Amino acid sequence: MSEHAFRFDFALSFAGPNRTIAEEIRNALNNKGLSVFYDRDFEHEMLGRDGSNYLREIYSCASRYCLVLLSEQYDKHEWTQLERESIQSRELRSARSA
Repeated sequence: MSEHAFRFDFALSFAGPNRTIAEEIRNALNNKGLSVFYDRDFEHEMLGRDGSNYLREIYSCASRYCLVLLSEQYDKHEWTQLERESIQSRELRSARSA
């Protein structure tokens, strides 16, 4: 992946039942001075916008790393599927440019 200024150091992708774990990770990363995309912290930005386009941008371009909390529920939610597809697309682009 080419070097550019990322808005976030990490973007967290997780299913709702794993929110408590995601919050703990967000807090630990923030305490280390890292910027983290955690959905509830940015709900105000999503108001009035196409949520799927917004999330695609976050997971495919705006974050240096994506941290996925895999669980049985992860594959069962529509939003996590969109996030996963965005992350995979990013990886494919990165592999082609390497």
